[in-house]
Amino acid sequence: MIASPRQAGKTTLVRQIADQGLRYLTHDDELTLLAAREDPVGMIRNLDRAVIGEIQRAPQLLLAMKKTVDEDRSPGRFLLTGSANLLALPTVADSLAGRMETLTLLPLSQSEIHGATVNWLDSAFGGNLPKVSAPPVGDALIEAVLRGGYPEIVSHTTPRRARRGSGSTSTPTTAGQVRSRFGNVLETFVYGELLKHATTADGDYQLLYYRDHDQFEVDVVVENTGGQLVGVEIKSAATVKESDLLGLKRLANIAGDQFKLGVILYDGTETMPFGNRLCAAQISTLWGE
Repeated sequence: MIASPRQAGKTTLVRQIADQGLRYLTHDDELTLLAAREDPVGMIRNLDRAVIGEIQRAPQLLLAMKKTVDEDRSPGRFLLTGSANLLALPTVADSLAGRMETLTLLPLSQSEIHGATVNWLDSAFGGNLPKVSAPPVGDALIEAVLRGGYPEIVSHTTPRRARRGSGSTSTPTTAGQVRSRFGNVLETFVYGELLKHATTADGDYQLLYYRDHDQFEVDVVVENTGGQLVGVEIKSAATVKESDLLGLKRLANIAGDQFKLGVILYDGTETMPFGNRLCAAQISTLWGE
């Protein structure tokens, strides 16, 4: 099953797969939805190698699917899509557990948008951050962050159209509000980018958060399967202060040799080493432009 937020592109993706010889059904179609709810066994009995969209609207199909999959264990017979977390539904736990693999399709990463193949997490654990030739800073960075990665918005050819598509406006009042709140928005954006890198990386990584009783904190702590750590602090400012390093230094002291790298991602144009496996780098190293 491919699970994703709405408008992330899963329908476009599975339609391309269906064009290779699979039947395509979606429960957004009222007739298909009615058939699935009224006679799920009959519907599944007549299908083989099919794409079924929005499966969460007709969970009755899952029990029927269990029966036919148990009778024929050939892999890849059904490709499902859904916006809801199907694994949280009791019917899924009782029916397709051990019979279904779930893939999560997230919105486009900035690497994908810019046509880059670099993976930030693999690079960071390898000791070398991606290179950046012309980092977007200031208003250009704000524009990139607010545009995000939803395909429909990204496909708009001008910043003005993109703002219209995302429902945002640019006036002196709203621009000031965006800048005053940009730090929180940027943290969410960077976490999302790291999460997308984690889904495509060669390594296996877990994203964590660090805060201790002395109130030292690190915005994102990335751990690999060997227990090694990379700490990431996210700053919307164009300069880095000594106090910005305190959380990373605490994490480095606690982790010892397992601490691979501490990075402050900031709205600047230079990569600056601070020694002791600490550095500041442009936010756009996330997509290596």
